Amino acid sequence: GDDILLFDIAKKEVVSKVQFANCLNTYWSSTMNYVALVAKNMIMICTNELKPLCSTKESAKIKCGSFDSESGFIYSTNSHIKYLLFTDKMQYTVEHLNNSGIFKSIDNPVYV
Repeated sequence: GDDILLFDIAKKEVVSKVQFANCLNTYWSSTMNYVALVAKNMIMICTNELKPLCSTKESAKIKCGSFDSESGFIYSTNSHIKYLLFTDKMQYTVEHLNNSGIFKSIDNPVYV
């Protein structure tokens, strides 16, 4: 699989890494405490030290996303606007079931 690296430019060293295949986009929360790694059909929420908190897999292509707060990530697919709730107290496992759902069904893609 592919690794996402957090690199300290001043020290010229890798600080941490997380395995996440085919990452297309990253979205940072406004406080820079969390990052969402987004592939075509997968989202993984991590801390700013790349500790995985939760993930979700979609059947449709993920268009874009944005952090709503320090505990929510909103994203869109071709037919839905969805949310993913998380907390830094979550214990991540590959089979981790998260708090996610649909805000609204849509006819055309929306970019949040």
